[in-house]
Amino acid sequence: MPLAKYITEFQTLDNADAFNRIKGGDYTFTQLDSLLKHEERTGVKLALETMIETGSLEIPTAGWNLDPRATNALQWVNASKQFAQIAVICAARAGAEFANLKIAASHGEWMAIMKSLPFSAETVRKYIKVAEELHARLKSGNDDIDLLALPEPAQLMSPEYAETLGKIHEVTGEQTLRQLYFDWG
Repeated sequence: MPLAKYITEFQTLDNADAFNRIKGGDYTFTQLDSLLKHEERTGVKLALETMIETGSLEIPTAGWNLDPRATNALQWVNASKQFAQIAVICAARAGAEFANLKIAASHGEWMAIMKSLPFSAETVRKYIKVAEELHARLKSGNDDIDLLALPEPAQLMSPEYAETLGKIHEVTGEQTLRQLYFDWG
């Protein structure tokens, strides 16, 4: 859909629907940036600015007229989105580890390693494919992130990795790990 149509469609939505479309991954960060230039609603504009600036999955609530009774539920929504993204990153890291292990293994050793795992060789192949595809897509966008250099999962949620998470989110969107296996595998 052309960007002008996205902007026109977006501006017809009420705040809650606009926000849901943003968080639902209906727009790329490039499109969000363009939407921001045409947006006049203060709360929506602030949310767009915050998301673009931080690359964060956390729902920015400043400027929104949220019912205070929904705050707790909103925190759980934020957590579910963060953990879903961490799952994708962990799978990609596992795939990178498997790919390195495969390269380092001697002839015949790789098959023995795969047979020792509690899941199938096809699952290993999917992990490797997610790592390769994520790396290729990040690299094509000039974001060459070394998956093997990423910290432990709990550390990924710290603010110091917000930019890295934002770059990975631009590539994966709101897709689940299962969807990425299907799309990339």
